Amino acid sequence: MTTTSPPTIRDPRPQYFESPELDRFMAVVINLANELWVTKDRLFILERLLAQRGGVTPQEIDQYQPNEQERKELEEARKAYIARVLSGLTIEPRPIEEIRQLKGIKPLS
Repeated sequence: MTTTSPPTIRDPRPQYFESPELDRFMAVVINLANELWVTKDRLFILERLLAQRGGVTPQEIDQYQPNEQERKELEEARKAYIARVLSGLTIEPRPIEEIRQLKGIKPLS
């Protein structure tokens, strides 16, 4: 049995579809889905904590104005978010067979 290390950011992106462009598009979709789930998970927890502690009203959230430091933090977070979501467009997909060979994984057949 061959054991492999988990993929790292430096690993080539496998190509699953005939078109590398479709692979890139799907990577963006998966990145968006991941980011959305993290947001939904954190929002769920935040809503429960606010309900337990008698938190804030929706109107207070709508009317909140971040200070200068918070605006800077949001801008940095926004840039990082965009980079993560669009990272699928910057890594060239490679055929899965080529990646298996590079990692020393035996063919499925």
